[in-house]
Amino acid sequence: MSIKTDVENMNAMTLQGKWKEVLEKYYADDAVRKVAGLAPLVGREMIREQVEDFIKGCTEFTSFEIKAVAVDEENNVSMI
Repeated sequence: MSIKTDVENMNAMTLQGKWKEVLEKYYADDAVRKVAGLAPLVGREMIREQVEDFIKGCTEFTSFEIKAVAVDEENNVSMI
């Protein structure tokens, strides 16, 4: 399966609110996540904790939209 297909599936699951399933299925133990304005998060567990903290801090969730996706199949990299 291509990275592009994996990213499309991951985004669909994310839009359905399946955060935990996405982390387990698509994030490696040593994954790195960079969110604008924050230090990089290294490791699936740290990423999971950040996502859970973000969700806990939300008082209302009205929408979620993915604006752009970049995929580099050769280097096994995606950016959302």
